[in-house]
Amino acid sequence: LTILREEAPSSDEAKDALEAAPTNSSSEDFIHVVAPEGKLGVVVATSPQGGPVYVADLREDSPLLGKVHLGDKIIAIDDDDVQQLSSIEVSQLIARKSRNPQRKLTILREEAPSSDEAKDAL
Repeated sequence: LTILREEAPSSDEAKDALEAAPTNSSSEDFIHVVAPEGKLGVVVATSPQGGPVYVADLREDSPLLGKVHLGDKIIAIDDDDVQQLSSIEVSQLIARKSRNPQRKLTILREEAPSSDEAKDAL
């Protein structure tokens, strides 16, 4: 399992997906997670406000445990934009690719505020 942090994607499709993702300054990071074949033990959900699906739960035996966090938004799978797909469609896409030796998930992660920022918010 590999996680890569990049400011720019490596392909045009990923670039389009990343550019289409909503951002609100530097408080969000794009992270590429390369997942192994098989079940990932990730439960995804769709927010009532819309937007990309997010990680709602991780099973204890998930190969992505510690790599993917609760609340991470999945915006692309193997560089295909999934921001407009439902949680069921994203789950089905991941399942269809379960026999691939690896799958690349592009996620958008909100960074936790630093302790100074948290103090300023009070």
